[in-house]
Amino acid sequence: MAGKEYNKAIEYVMDQIKDGSLGIGSKLPAERTLAEALGIGRNSTREALRTLENMGVISSKQGSGNFVTGDMASVLPGMLEMMMVLSRFDKEELHSFRHNMEKTVCSMILQSGDGAKEIARRALQILHEDAVSAEDEIDVDMRFHFALVEGTGNRLMISLMQSVSEIYTDMISQVLSSADDEKKSRLFKAHEEIAKALEAGDEVKCFKAIDEHYNMIEENGL
Repeated sequence: MAGKEYNKAIEYVMDQIKDGSLGIGSKLPAERTLAEALGIGRNSTREALRTLENMGVISSKQGSGNFVTGDMASVLPGMLEMMMVLSRFDKEELHSFRHNMEKTVCSMILQSGDGAKEIARRALQILHEDAVSAEDEIDVDMRFHFALVEGTGNRLMISLMQSVSEIYTDMISQVLSSADDEKKSRLFKAHEEIAKALEAGDEVKCFKAIDEHYNMIEENGL
């Protein structure tokens, strides 16, 4: 019975969001009001609200109540990392996802026509920033790739790639920290070729550069 009550409260809030009764920034009814309206216990209502908060659907403000935030993207990295820890997928599968998703990102950018040139130039500008430390190199790498996915304008793609990137950073860090100057130069060249291919509107060359980039990562630290 407690489980049904718990689910009833979650479904009620989600239905309110779906039909537009609640939106980003909306305040939820008080815990007692929800419990009475749904005919369920206060403990079940409290647990349902805690679950919605853990999901990133709502946030609780001490003394003010619960508000819809819709910030599910903020909890995705933790969920993915836990899935990896629990062997729901491994780092090779994560690497493969990033590799293939990067191609999808580039295809989407190229479909934007002239917009691809500006995205490519922005990525090249990031790539040519001075990186004087290992932390700088990692930061440039991550911002370069994020500039590309951001260029798609697809919010789902951006959220997924941003979440994956947060747990992918450790892998990139290992590669860059162990790479010698020659390997770093090759990685830089692969990045540069990706951007230049986008600027030229050449999908074949872009995919080739992406393959080169991810194959080097696999060879040097995955």
